[in-house]
Amino acid sequence: GEDKRDTASSEDEQVFVLVCKSCNAIIGDQFSLVMIDEDTNTITLKGCHEVAVSTEQLEVEMSPGKMMGCSFNLIRCSKCGVTVGRQYITTSRELASIQMLFTLFLDNLVTFPLGQPQVVADVPSASLTHFYAPISSFDALTEQYNKLQQMLLLMFEEMEGCKRRLDAME
Repeated sequence: GEDKRDTASSEDEQVFVLVCKSCNAIIGDQFSLVMIDEDTNTITLKGCHEVAVSTEQLEVEMSPGKMMGCSFNLIRCSKCGVTVGRQYITTSRELASIQMLFTLFLDNLVTFPLGQPQVVADVPSASLTHFYAPISSFDALTEQYNKLQQMLLLMFEEMEGCKRRLDAME
């Protein structure tokens, strides 16, 4: 199996966010990335947003494979309740590095890349400087960030709706 750990240089890193496939809640981003496991189609993060870890009942993986015998709690999207991953409590020695972290199922998430536009305006950078407003406080920055996050979610939802309509036409 192939694990990809933080080996990419900052120049090679693709900035991305992970959103719940069911409701588009932002679950995490590449800044919390610990590893990607292609064998299990999971991504492990050290931190998440909009999730709840179910601690009522510890479960044990019974399916054959490298996760067999590992105990875990389910991780659910706090917005819609869909199971998005597991928080492993006990693992084999080989997998000890993922214990108590957030191991998410890539099939239940959508990866949304940031900063990789397909079309870029052909305008000299110097002519854009008048668009930048100075931010005088952290509160103003937080408010702008929240507005941007909501705008990105709305754009993502609109793109998903367009995709569904196109798929329905085919």
